[in-house]
Amino acid sequence: MTGYPIRLTEHQLATLRRRIIGTLLVSEALLALLHIIFTWEELISSIPKKIWRLFHVDREMNLPTWFSVSQLTLLALILILIFSLERYRSVHSRGNWLWLIFAAGALFLSFDEFAEIHEKSGAFVKAYFFDDARQGTFLYMLKQFPSYYWALVYVPIAVPIGTFLGVYFWHKLGPARSWAIGGMVIFLTGAVVLDHLEGRYGNSGYRIAMDMFGMRFRFDIFLLEELMEMIGITMIINAFLHHLSNIILAMQPSYNK
Repeated sequence: MTGYPIRLTEHQLATLRRRIIGTLLVSEALLALLHIIFTWEELISSIPKKIWRLFHVDREMNLPTWFSVSQLTLLALILILIFSLERYRSVHSRGNWLWLIFAAGALFLSFDEFAEIHEKSGAFVKAYFFDDARQGTFLYMLKQFPSYYWALVYVPIAVPIGTFLGVYFWHKLGPARSWAIGGMVIFLTGAVVLDHLEGRYGNSGYRIAMDMFGMRFRFDIFLLEELMEMIGITMIINAFLHHLSNIILAMQPSYNK
């Protein structure tokens, strides 16, 4: 089946994509700025806790959390739209259902961000497997990496599924795969590497303090971690928006010649 009822030019699609990505990047910069402002040492003691927690990127149920949940939900919606258009274009195309698996993964991550599932699963694993681990055992060795308890639950599931999907989307995305790969590297560097440093050593050893205009503010490691996660997801969204644009253009060839 060919043809598509909505007529969009390549320029219109590129403009829409740039606006979406630009809005996400500006929002991330504003969230970082608000965090820095509301965690100024000179200000935080005079601001009600409910106010500064609203902008603190290392707290839950606040503005940064809402943004991350919305961002992941947007990614899921884009993937669902791609699935729908691929199915409309070729009902018998093999592998289309994999878009839905990826969309379900994005929705799960958005729910995880909102409900702190990986933190709670990490606490469960710690309580039942590591608290009584004896020195010299394998569990005791893993205990030296406290921020990775959640990974013991996620990795056995995520790695095989992620590898399978990665091979599929490597062929599907074409040139846009560089955005997806770059976004995944940045996201995992923040979510895994920096999260480990913060969990193992705490913020005290990874804080940049600066004096400006007679005021002192700090740049915490978890701010960089959260920013890398947000920017990584934005790059992945950009990759799939590229692919979505190509699908739409391919479904209306006579209009874009």
